[in-house]
Amino acid sequence: MVATRCATSIVGYFRHWRYQPSMVLILFAFMYLGWVALGGGLEDRSAPALLRVAIGWAASTAVLLAIFLINDAADCEGDRLAHPERPIPRGLADWRDVLAFGVLLLALAVGLSALVGRLPAIVSVLMAIGALFHYGYLKSRSPIPSELLNPAVSVLFPAYALSVSGDFERATAIHLLGFIYFADFAQDLLGGIHDREGDQRANVRTFARAIGARATLVVSAVALIVAIACGLRLGLGGALGRTYLVAFGVLTSVLAYRYLRLFRSSPEALVVEAGRVNHLGGGYFFLVSASTFLDHLVRPWVG
Repeated sequence: MVATRCATSIVGYFRHWRYQPSMVLILFAFMYLGWVALGGGLEDRSAPALLRVAIGWAASTAVLLAIFLINDAADCEGDRLAHPERPIPRGLADWRDVLAFGVLLLALAVGLSALVGRLPAIVSVLMAIGALFHYGYLKSRSPIPSELLNPAVSVLFPAYALSVSGDFERATAIHLLGFIYFADFAQDLLGGIHDREGDQRANVRTFARAIGARATLVVSAVALIVAIACGLRLGLGGALGRTYLVAFGVLTSVLAYRYLRLFRSSPEALVVEAGRVNHLGGGYFFLVSASTFLDHLVRPWVG
């Protein structure tokens, strides 16, 4: 009976998830493989090496899904006000079942990572701790704005992929992690503008609550500029080629244009538009990261 109820909750959650599950999984696979390629982890095409990469992908995907689950379970009260259309506020999933399944996925990720190696196992434990304590507990209790902490968990994903690859250049790692951190930071700041009322109800500390929407938008734009600098340096460092630079240039131009529109928005329109650009910002660093694998595939022919 309990197992049936839990299964119904999880199915209801993902059937009405705010993202397209297949698209998220495909994009994340490209991101992960691109990061592994940056660390040289796809140079060895032997069966044991490819199995190691595949197990690492399964583990990191489990953590990714767990973060969504745990975050939505913890935010269910705030979402009743800010996002009543989501599965838990709609009664399509029980937050306890969603949380339990997220914890189960974290345990699975740590177990799989132990099969890959010592360093991936250590990073996976850090990812699990970050997911549980930040998204599940500290988000409404920490005196530190959540936008500073969310990206700290996000950068563990490329760090994990690099640990699976087994070899990487320090400069490449710095620019990759810098891009992910600041791009995610910029996106989360916009989410804070859009979700201000829900965050206030859930007692989540954000920049928008502390300094207001306009000042938060300025901080978000500065963070985006830093992310763009890191992403550009990553493309010009020799580890990536033209495919990445073209994708990076197009995606950055689209996002920069939307930021310009945000600065021209009225106070009322800013709250609504910030939510839309927040989703676009999430797609931005997902797609830029995914283009690193596409670049790896076509680079032998196009440079």
